[in-house]
Amino acid sequence: MTSSTDLVNHICNFYLFQVFIEPPLNSDDFNLSPHTLDAIHRELSQNTNILDSSTEIFSAGEAVTDLESRVAHLEDRLKLLQSTLKDLLKYVVGLEPWTKTVTDVLKKLGQSPASAPSSVTQFKFEMNRDT
Repeated sequence: MTSSTDLVNHICNFYLFQVFIEPPLNSDDFNLSPHTLDAIHRELSQNTNILDSSTEIFSAGEAVTDLESRVAHLEDRLKLLQSTLKDLLKYVVGLEPWTKTVTDVLKKLGQSPASAPSSVTQFKFEMNRDT
């Protein structure tokens, strides 16, 4: 003989099962005549571009992601190059007093500097600095 607790659990489980089960399936839901199947096939064959467009959308999404990645990489490289250029510019500006001193000493010794005159170097430096 089952206990009253078992009976109550059994009844609760039965009613819970009835509540959560979907409504019974109707046989008309699956009534597919040859005419219906032909219509479905015709519709799908006419709309093959739906599949193509979804593939194109996926490909376009991949292309956009790839381009965004490349842009981010190029931005990082640009920042690195700008930083390097600033450091190089500081170095060249720091060399200017030394170069001027060496040029003056060479002139006093009667020797000409082996590099371009400072006016030409300064002109090129100023042109590059503006860009």
